[in-house]
Amino acid sequence: MNREQIWNRIEVLRDCIAWSIQNNRLLTDSQRICFNQERAAWLRVLENDALNPGHVREPRYKVPVILESKIQQITTLIHSSGWDREHYERQYQNN
Repeated sequence: MNREQIWNRIEVLRDCIAWSIQNNRLLTDSQRICFNQERAAWLRVLENDALNPGHVREPRYKVPVILESKIQQITTLIHSSGWDREHYERQYQNN
């Protein structure tokens, strides 16, 4: 993956986590932890690339294949509903 694809993946994972928390649906706490682990792994890849340009590697952790279907399901719900993480974050900060 290139840097743009990595950032897109990180954003998708963030959106899925935030959407599931707001809607209290589809992801268990353990599954959200898995999503956060993959996000952190991709951030480490980006950090290593900054130190060694051009050496983008795969992360040490990715969510299990079974959770990829949940990512697709939540992403579809996000797009069909017009849900916006920024609006959610502003609302969450005000509570």
